[in-house]
Amino acid sequence: MSEKNIILVGFMGAGKSTVAAELVRCCNCHLLDLDVEIERRSGLKIQEIFRQHGENVFRDLESAALSALRGQNGLVVATGGGVLGRPENRELVRSVGRVVYLRTAFATLQKRLKLSSDRPLVKEEPDWNALETLLLSRIPFYETADLIIDTNDKNPNEIATEILQRLAEV
Repeated sequence: MSEKNIILVGFMGAGKSTVAAELVRCCNCHLLDLDVEIERRSGLKIQEIFRQHGENVFRDLESAALSALRGQNGLVVATGGGVLGRPENRELVRSVGRVVYLRTAFATLQKRLKLSSDRPLVKEEPDWNALETLLLSRIPFYETADLIIDTNDKNPNEIATEILQRLAEV
């Protein structure tokens, strides 16, 4: 892998953390899960931050963690699904690495999210229409990525391999 960081973006359930771990396994680089870094810095779980302080405080912590990546190299960064919602974050991700959008159909995301219990924006009975609307509002930001990878019907190894091949071509 080149010295430049790989920044994975996409909606919750797209596989950012899983694919990041696979990329780390495939190449000589280090993993940084932005949510894990936020938890380390704040001393709180993501769900606790949302519950106790709200989404805006979480987004502030997310921006600070992202900003701390300046000057670091050789990382694969798994971001949160809403990281590109703030204009300053869109600039930050581009300045710290190659941005890769893991594009996933909503039906696939829905299946994955139903299996997950640790998503702060997905409750026991989520409003799927609201989540789809949220996804649609974020797609224009995701599509500004340097590279778009369709993840439907692919396993994490196939996705990681495609990312590395396509980044090598650019």
